[in-house]
Amino acid sequence: MTSDVITVGPDATMRDVAYLLVEERISAVPVVDPYEGLLGMITERVLIEMPLPSCLELLGDNFYLPDVEVYRKKLLEGLSESVLDYLTKAYTFSYETPVTQIAATMVSQRIREAIIMEEDKIVGIVSKSDIVRAMLNVNGRNKYND
Repeated sequence: MTSDVITVGPDATMRDVAYLLVEERISAVPVVDPYEGLLGMITERVLIEMPLPSCLELLGDNFYLPDVEVYRKKLLEGLSESVLDYLTKAYTFSYETPVTQIAATMVSQRIREAIIMEEDKIVGIVSKSDIVRAMLNVNGRNKYND
């Protein structure tokens, strides 16, 4: 779990988030209100899907983008938009939630990150990598080396 969680406010643009994700090498950023209340998440997936036509989900992998430059141009056009226009649901858990429950939710909801909350405040973010590490280190023993 990462306890030093980087967040953005509701006035941030998608450009702010895109550069933050790249510079900080993170895959998602929680969006919080002025009182640090969680509003939602912006993920790498949101940025990737942002310039794509809305019909893409229906077409699946058979969809063809004519040129990477067209895709890039559409992405750059959307970067001035507000994060509030692209918020996704943030899956939250308490610090006491078992790792297995968080893992099950991550798999069933197809998410890569989960927010750990304590009294309506973000105290951490858990990634799939954190889940794998926790499962390999059950009871303080590294099961990978056993």
